[in-house]
Amino acid sequence: MIPLTIALIVTGAACAVFAIIATFAIQANNRLERSLEEALAGKEHLKAENGTLLHNEAVMQAQIDGLKVALKAEVERLQRESTFKQKTIDHLSVKVDEIRAQNRDLEEINSDLLKAQVAMRAQLAEQRKTVPIKRVRKTDTSGGEQQP
Repeated sequence: MIPLTIALIVTGAACAVFAIIATFAIQANNRLERSLEEALAGKEHLKAENGTLLHNEAVMQAQIDGLKVALKAEVERLQRESTFKQKTIDHLSVKVDEIRAQNRDLEEINSDLLKAQVAMRAQLAEQRKTVPIKRVRKTDTSGGEQQP
């Protein structure tokens, strides 16, 4: 009987130890389940946030693509404008050179004309010296006396 009692006591002790171990295992399992639920909730939150970020990225990429197109169009417009302005500057430079050449020609002509004018005045002065001066009496038209 004693061996049976010892066996029962050992069996009871083993059951108690298993019960304690099972209690700790159940508590640990409950903690792990709560952690798993929290992790899954966090995962769902991160998935939702990731979806929002992906959407925002797509929107921003679309904006960037639109800005690239607009920038390319603006660069092309500015290049055309620059080309036009350069052609205009080149044309005006040619015109300025032509006007400067004409101005030099006109200055030479003006200089020649001034020389000719000076020569003609000198010639006229010489001719005046040789031409006799005619004196005319002035008459008073108011009916008064005439002066000699």
